[in-house]
Amino acid sequence: MPDEELPALPHDIGAPEDYLPGTPLWVWVAIAVVSLAIIAIIVCLIRRLCTKKAQPVAFGPDQYILAQQCLGNLTDQVTSLPIGRFASAVSLIMRECLSHVLHDPALYETDEEMAVRLESLNRVPSSVRSFLLDLSSAKYARSQVDDQRALQFLEQASTVLNEIRQSQSSETPA
Repeated sequence: MPDEELPALPHDIGAPEDYLPGTPLWVWVAIAVVSLAIIAIIVCLIRRLCTKKAQPVAFGPDQYILAQQCLGNLTDQVTSLPIGRFASAVSLIMRECLSHVLHDPALYETDEEMAVRLESLNRVPSSVRSFLLDLSSAKYARSQVDDQRALQFLEQASTVLNEIRQSQSSETPA
């Protein structure tokens, strides 16, 4: 019976599009608006990144000058402060300067953490590390007034600040 045709169904099955409602126009408009907004945002971001010019950085007060001024203020206290407290004050001034100039967490570290970490930094002269270690050992020394050592710390601090300033100015291209 191969020549015989199968009986026809009373009706044919239609395509699904015939039974589904069409997509409203507002959906297509919303998709287009969202797509254009995304493209516009991307274009604006790319333009902003590509045309961003190096604007001069507004530096605050010179940290070296502030540190020198603070050290100058300590000169009056050479004869009144015990060497431990004096060394702590000098150390705090030095750490604050390092923190601002090098964007370094030196202000918030212990002496041991800072000494270990600063050894690996090429940005800091070795005299800075040794001076900070000297200050650290003096902080915990016997509590007595030592005018000569305090003046020596002030002189060393000024010298070290100048070394840091010179090393930083030689690193930054003019």
